[in-house]
Amino acid sequence: MTASGWHALQELGIEVYVLHPASLAVERRGRQAKTDRIDIDVLLGALLAGLRGEPRRCTMMAA
Repeated sequence: MTASGWHALQELGIEVYVLHPASLAVERRGRQAKTDRIDIDVLLGALLAGLRGEPRRCTMMAA
């Protein structure tokens, strides 16, 4: 999504959070199946931790 897309969502009253991709923890042991379910679990966990103020879980970019 582009910055203009974020702004359009914000104008509709929708909160927008952008996570910096390099700040997300990546599982490095072994090969793990790539699935959307795994991705959403990682992203949601990082977002919730960031909103709780937990350090080093993710970095929020200005939207």
